[in-house]
Parts: sequence; structure tokens; C-alpha cells
Amino acid sequence: MSKPAYRPDPEPVLRRAVRLDLSFRAGFSRHQHFDYELIYLHSGMYEYRHNNLSGRLRPGQAFLLRPGDWHVDAIAPGASYSAVNFVLSQDDAIPFREHLAETQLVVDDRNGLLAQTIATLIEENIRPDAFSSRLLAAALRELFWRYLRLLPPDAVAETVIRTDAADTHAVELRRLALNAHGPPPGLD
Repeated sequence: MSKPAYRPDPEPVLRRAVRLDLSFRAGFSRHQHFDYELIYLHSGMYEYRHNNLSGRLRPGQAFLLRPGDWHVDAIAPGASYSAVNFVLSQDDAIPFREHLAETQLVVDDRNGLLAQTIATLIEENIRPDAFSSRLLAAALRELFWRYLRLLPPDAVAETVIRTDAADTHAVELRRLALNAHGPPPGLD
């Protein structure tokens, strides 16, 4: 069995990070983005239609839209959510398996680490000091990897999860994901 060729990790590059606290009902008609968009619901109700699937986020859940995904958003009055848009540094660095179901892209932020990282991202995004750009890049990188860690193991591309002994951190991520979600179908 041959090992997949080594590839550098995908590097997220920030386009936008905002938190919106709504006092009115908001909605966005069918549209798409040409970057990734991570939606995190802090409170309230956020309904979406993603490609051909309808869903509702609960507070503490995050949902990732991939470039080109068609979606519709409906946000209830009193909702608070964050949107983080980014691209990956390599055009072909897709961190997800092919034919991934939309439901696999919704994750529960059980320990609140995504919310904390998003808060840091938004804070650093408005700071005008000499260190903010580096801290912003580090926070986005952390958000990206923390989100991937929360996905079911069978949702993440093998090119992203290395299993060689030289990359002990990735091996540890794999172990944690398997402990949290169990083995992918067919590997138990």
C-alpha cells in the first residue's frame, strides 16, 4: 500500500470576520460565496437551506459553507451569530472528502473553544497595532483546525490527517476524533 504524497497543510487566509447581534429578522436570498464561510450561532435561531438540505442551527453550533455552495439564510430577531469568511492558500487543498453530506459540516462546540477563538479573531480584526495581523492569522489557523477536529473522522480528507510517526500532532488529532466519534464505517 503506497502512502499519499506529502502535502503542506492548507493555510486559511481571512477575508472577513464579523459578529452580528440582530434586533430584527434578517434573511439572505439564494446566494453563494467563492470562499469558505463558517457560521457560528451564539444565541437565538438561525435557519438555512444549503444546496438541497434545510436545517436549523442551535446555539453553540457551527456550520461551514464551501466555495460555490448555494444557500439561503433566515435569522430570527434576537439572534447573535458570527460569520468568518476565508480562502485556503492552495487552490487544491480541499480538507474534506468528496461527496460529503451537508449534515456532516454542522458541529457542536461542546467546550466553547470555537466561540472563544472567533471572539479573538473579531477582536484582533479591529486592532490597529503591529501584532494584530500575526495574531489574526494564528487565531484563524486555530479556528480552522479546531473546526476540523470536531468533524466526524470520515468527513476529513486523508491528505489533511497524516498518520506517519513524524507528525505526532496529527496522529493525536486522529486519536481524539476516533475517541469522540468512533471509527468510520467499515473500520470497526
